[in-house]
Amino acid sequence: MFIKKIDKSNLKKGRVYFTYRLCESYRIDNKVRHRSILNLGRLEDVPHEYHKLLCDRVEQKLKGENLLFANIPEKVEKTAEYIYRRIVKEKLLDCTAPVSDPEQNEYSADIQKVDVNSVENEDSRTFGCEWLGKQMSDHCGLTGFLSQLAGSQRMAALMLSEIICRMVHPSSELESSRWLSSESSLCEISGISKYPDHRELYAAARCLYKHKSEIEAFLFNYFHSKYAGRRQIRLFDLTNFYFEGRKEDSEKARFGRSKEKRSDARLISSAMLTDEKGFCCKSKFYAGNISEAGTLNEILSELESAGRQQQALFDTHPAVVMDAGIATEASLSLLKEKKYDYVCISRSALAACLPAEDSSLMTISDNRGNPIEIQKVKSCNPKQTDMYLSVKSHQKQVKEESVNKKLTARYEQYLESIKSSLSKKRGVKQEDKVNRRIGRATEKYPSVSKLYDMELQVSTTKTVTSMTWKRNEKSNPGSLYFVRCSTDTLTEDVMWEIYNIIREIESTFRCLKTDLDIRPIFHQKDINTEAHLFIGIIAYQLVHAIREELKKKNIRHDWRHIRNIMSSQTLVTTRMKLENRDSLIIRQPSRANQQAAMIYSALNFKQSNPHMRKKAVVPHK
Repeated sequence: MFIKKIDKSNLKKGRVYFTYRLCESYRIDNKVRHRSILNLGRLEDVPHEYHKLLCDRVEQKLKGENLLFANIPEKVEKTAEYIYRRIVKEKLLDCTAPVSDPEQNEYSADIQKVDVNSVENEDSRTFGCEWLGKQMSDHCGLTGFLSQLAGSQRMAALMLSEIICRMVHPSSELESSRWLSSESSLCEISGISKYPDHRELYAAARCLYKHKSEIEAFLFNYFHSKYAGRRQIRLFDLTNFYFEGRKEDSEKARFGRSKEKRSDARLISSAMLTDEKGFCCKSKFYAGNISEAGTLNEILSELESAGRQQQALFDTHPAVVMDAGIATEASLSLLKEKKYDYVCISRSALAACLPAEDSSLMTISDNRGNPIEIQKVKSCNPKQTDMYLSVKSHQKQVKEESVNKKLTARYEQYLESIKSSLSKKRGVKQEDKVNRRIGRATEKYPSVSKLYDMELQVSTTKTVTSMTWKRNEKSNPGSLYFVRCSTDTLTEDVMWEIYNIIREIESTFRCLKTDLDIRPIFHQKDINTEAHLFIGIIAYQLVHAIREELKKKNIRHDWRHIRNIMSSQTLVTTRMKLENRDSLIIRQPSRANQQAAMIYSALNFKQSNPHMRKKAVVPHK
């Protein structure tokens, strides 16, 4: 038995591609022939060097032999099991080895004579993604913790349903109520006998938000201990979410600088403190016009109070990693006052600096292989005691030059329009109006306008007769920036590694806004808005935990892709007629396909819930 590569071509589309087939060889008249057993597709999950191992493992399964190899890669074992099941099921070879199902340790035969033509499937509902979220909630203990907080079993189930709804079908409470009653099997999974309306879901959301501090502490204690990083690092960042609607009675919906360029909409801001793995430690919601630096003091105060309550978790002050928007001098002074170390992007370039004593110029590569030069430097200003890491990226320089070239061309085009207006009959010539037009151009293109020297010739009647400009020789060090650190004990590569952890919190906000559809927000009351955001943060932590476990098995799908894969598994009712014309009704989840089964296996979760299988016989009238 061997795997054979088959080259194919599509003449209409002009494409050339290949597939693999499982073949066996035989001899006729002293000539070796090949017989195809099964088409394996492209075998993307199994590298070419494991093809021989895959064939050997399939042969062992067909012969019923025990495992002969000490270490079989997991993907090879799963693919071999899939091929073996197909061969036995489709009777592609003459083999009698039984197919074992690890989830059915006990099997009792129930043989009935049925009318095949009467078999019907009905009331199909989504199951896979809801079951995945429920098992992760059980795995981290959140299900039991919510039962302790809620006043009743139904309220606990509704609180959990709100979280899983945000993971699987992010929408409003009204749409969630419709989805639960008509499309999803979540109520059956959670044990909710009566479908909830949107009022009950609002009550469940407010109950979750009422216990915000307890739930945040519980989840962080669990995930931080399970996915503990090498360092005590906290990432701090602020983002905002926009509303749809006027929100005139809201205290927190305010106009501000939108991260998503929605200057037409009111905003609400969310500050979040996470560990280096991206799990939320503290979150706080503010008015949409609050500054990034203004939220740091309150978050740090809450972190210190949490440290006093949980001495086992916060024995020492952790380091705080921030981006340039929050790293004002006031924020850094506050961190020093509270004896926190920090790593951040310097808001301004150093006027003069010297290499540190123990430093050397290092060249590293980014995730795309582009070279980056880094070196520890110290400021020549004696008042600046922090250590700096100069970072020079050639790729960033190429990008900056390309952007500046486009902006320069647009800025000069704007100036040419102003200049041409001076020679037109009804053009703008008054000095004050010309200066206003130049000011608008400067405001629109601030990064390139500072590189130009402007000169106007004005007549005695206060009209501009000519206009000239010249590009000066100011350097534009767009490729050079500085990472600032409060301690000088770190090496260049460690400083760079710590700063790049800020990508985790950026990934957090991206998941909240894109995968979990937090925005836009349609709620009118602030309590419902804050509950909406908090449920998204809980859902994000379960999603993030699922993805962290999958990454250990080299499955790096984003959440939307995982959600699409798991949606193929459904809960369905099958109805059929027996020999005596009675109706046999069976309701059970469908079998997970190969991709969904790999996800279940990587997480060590059950592929189905055997307790949800229901069978009933309805007598014929």
